[in-house]
Amino acid sequence: MILPPTSYRKLTPFLIVCGLLGGVVLLIELMLLFGWVAGSMVALLPLCVLMGVALSLRPYFAMWLFILLNYYIMGLSRYLPLKSGMMMMGFALLLLCLILLNQMFRKISWRNGLTSLTLFWGGWLVYCVVMAFLPGGNFDAWLIAFNGYALIPFLLALLLPILFHRYRDLKLLILAFSILTLTAMGKALCQKFIGFDTAEKIFLYVNGGARTHLIWSGTRYFSIYTDAGNFGSAMAMAMVVCSIVALYVHKGWRIYYLCVAALAAYGLGMSGTRSAMIIPFMGYLTYVATTRRWKIIFVGVILLLGCFVFFKYTTYGQGNSMIRRMRSAFHPTEDTSFQVRMNNQARLRYIMAEKPFGIGMGLGGGKAKRFDEKAITSWIATDSWFVLLWVEMGWVGLSLYMLMHLLIIAVGGWKILFHIRDPQLQGLLVALLAGVAGMWAGGYANEIMNFPNGPMVCVFEAMIFAGPRMDRALRSGTADADSQPDWML
Repeated sequence: MILPPTSYRKLTPFLIVCGLLGGVVLLIELMLLFGWVAGSMVALLPLCVLMGVALSLRPYFAMWLFILLNYYIMGLSRYLPLKSGMMMMGFALLLLCLILLNQMFRKISWRNGLTSLTLFWGGWLVYCVVMAFLPGGNFDAWLIAFNGYALIPFLLALLLPILFHRYRDLKLLILAFSILTLTAMGKALCQKFIGFDTAEKIFLYVNGGARTHLIWSGTRYFSIYTDAGNFGSAMAMAMVVCSIVALYVHKGWRIYYLCVAALAAYGLGMSGTRSAMIIPFMGYLTYVATTRRWKIIFVGVILLLGCFVFFKYTTYGQGNSMIRRMRSAFHPTEDTSFQVRMNNQARLRYIMAEKPFGIGMGLGGGKAKRFDEKAITSWIATDSWFVLLWVEMGWVGLSLYMLMHLLIIAVGGWKILFHIRDPQLQGLLVALLAGVAGMWAGGYANEIMNFPNGPMVCVFEAMIFAGPRMDRALRSGTADADSQPDWML
């Protein structure tokens, strides 16, 4: 018997309810058989397949998912047994495959991705590939390091301008970054006022995190990051970016971005990361150097000098633990941890005297214990991103790396100053450049260019170098410009 169409419509709610109940029963059964983690993963497999099909049709949304996953991956790995580095490498390569697949159905503007930034990171990628053949190196360690050191930055420099080529994409990215910052701050506030959860207590009391996070001067909060150093550095960058963005947006959004910047500044204080103080100083100095607004230059110089004098030569606010810890960054010779770092660098200098190309990628600091417990460098903390690169890639690799980033900042600043005419676009790009410059300066004091900070900095760099094309689209009035005022900024 064939049912009339009205009968099908009546059956639809019943079938949906039955399907949902069946899915719940299946999920419970899988959890009982394989555990809640594995069971959930198996149950979500069909959804993942559907999502994969959808993302293959729209790589643009896959890039947004990559940015989202990058921000939370280290926090998730505290609760789930994830291979975070391999996952992000696989996702980055998947992005490349999706774009190549879409080449079969629509025209891909590869010219958008062929910028000088791609050239810089491409050259560095080639050098890192050569490092795989360094005598005494370890291929497994090299592969893990190669992912974050060169592969992901190169793919972001190439692919992000292809997918995010409109002015609207830049504004959405800044808005998304501010929202991600608020979520990180929310977690840190939960740690402060509610307490640490079970996984965080395991990190502190079982894995030794309490030694550096529960100290005499107070608790150093770390939010969704691996440690307080990375959290504080991320908040410092967010403070710089959002405070500068606030100068170039409409009144309502100005208040929003200033609030985000203020919360990020509070997060910097909660982290107790003294060395991260270099990030706002270098960031705002970069902004002052690249803006053409003389009032801002004058006020910026006065404020920077005022902050330096306040922390360096006064004792006001010494009773506040946050101010006291920040002030200690301006008196490094009186800081015990700074002296320990100098002693470690002196020991490393003796070891590295005859190793101009380093000991091998992925073998610096505590990471070496995984591959060679007897390696002498595995017992000496590097405590700095630049020192880590020096140990792994020698003075040759470190020099090339620093030269590359000096070029990135210099060329990026040149493009913003002399190739961008739209004042708001110029201001937003300067904000990103200031954040990038601050983070690279902070790399001297902490190993902060891992996930999620490192890829996020590379995303900002890619948007800076995509800026001139956005500006040309704005001036020509093409569809890609999306220059009409909208709700975003």
